[in-house]
Amino acid sequence: MLVAITQYKHLTHADIVHYQRVMPYIDYLIVRTPMTSTELIAWIQLAITYGISRSKIAIHSDIYVLEQCGLSAIHFSERAREIQTIKKKFPNVVVSMSTHNVDSAQFALQHHVDYILFGHIFPTSSKPGQIPRKNKEIQAVLALPIPVVALGGINENTAQQLSTEFYGISGINLFLEASQLTLKTLSEVWRNHV
Repeated sequence: MLVAITQYKHLTHADIVHYQRVMPYIDYLIVRTPMTSTELIAWIQLAITYGISRSKIAIHSDIYVLEQCGLSAIHFSERAREIQTIKKKFPNVVVSMSTHNVDSAQFALQHHVDYILFGHIFPTSSKPGQIPRKNKEIQAVLALPIPVVALGGINENTAQQLSTEFYGISGINLFLEASQLTLKTLSEVWRNHV
């Protein structure tokens, strides 16, 4: 599984064009921005008209946008309160959550989250000076009966260092900077081993 995450900024037409190019290689695009619900709805509707698959868009936390755009996936921050009721209200929606320790991964598991992002695995510019997760922590999370997608500092080189126990990889910069050939290769690698 490959999960792209948008930059935390106001998304534009240029972003639609970019993600349209990477769409064949990803399973989900988590749309995480400071935009208002109204702005997000307009951007998502435009993205869909440009060929970005509605089924691959995962909105970050905004249940109103999920409903208004007819999306089938939503992503939450670690331990978000909505996790406790989202599956009851939307049993067919794919729910994911960011996690950074074993406790939050177990919380996600208890609330029937479909998969988690876990990180950060490698040093990353989005967490300057913060030490990546220790191998012991990584192994404890990978031992849980929930799909775990690696997050943090992943690029075409570090992806090769990941345990094959991960269900997939995710990131922001990876999907902004990698060539289509690199994304195609990464997609094939993860689809073949899972």
